[in-house]
Amino acid sequence: MHYAASRTNAEILYQHGADLFAKDKFGRTPLHTASKYGYPDVVQFLLSEGAAVNEPAKSGHTALLYILYCNSDEESYFLSKGAPPAENYELELAKILLDHRADINVAPPDGETVLHGAARLDDAELIRYLVEHGANLQAVDANGKTPLHNAACHANIEIVRYLINQGADTHAVTTAGQTTVHYACLAPLNLRLPSTSQGKTILEFIDEDEKWNWNAEGLVKANFTVLQ
Repeated sequence: MHYAASRTNAEILYQHGADLFAKDKFGRTPLHTASKYGYPDVVQFLLSEGAAVNEPAKSGHTALLYILYCNSDEESYFLSKGAPPAENYELELAKILLDHRADINVAPPDGETVLHGAARLDDAELIRYLVEHGANLQAVDANGKTPLHNAACHANIEIVRYLINQGADTHAVTTAGQTTVHYACLAPLNLRLPSTSQGKTILEFIDEDEKWNWNAEGLVKANFTVLQ
């Protein structure tokens, strides 16, 4: 049943005695697997037949958390077994699971809720849906990070603005004493830089000369202009 990548396959297996509650060595049920690899029709079928929506795997992840935490090595394994590649169905899966009363604020031992995970993605629609359905904006993980910390670190500007407008605490501090501003400074810069006739940008010149810092501070000290 863990390998069923379509509703039809899942139904056939179930009719022939497949166990909806069977667990693999990681404590994952078929519902966890279907959620993790993005098969909403299978998730819908399993839930309609009584699969436990809030049961955690050994890692502490529930089906709702698995929609955002995909292991590429395991995905390759499933594809090698003939499973078709899944599209990005995070929002659709979230709607199905929450309609079946998934706990939106559940967290594994690392403390990361589904909103923490979603804040790393450029999916404002998913973030809005989660917040509108009760996701805790102030939830902190084991390191004291809030979803806003994650969004700031990954340069999700639209999501950062939305979370702040919804009341996310901009003064929240991690266990290391870092605010969301600290995390915003860790976000990768998306610089559009001029180049020479040889096609070299200023970053390449800086990289050739080790005395320069090729971060934002280094560019400012060197008096180079960054195009907006």
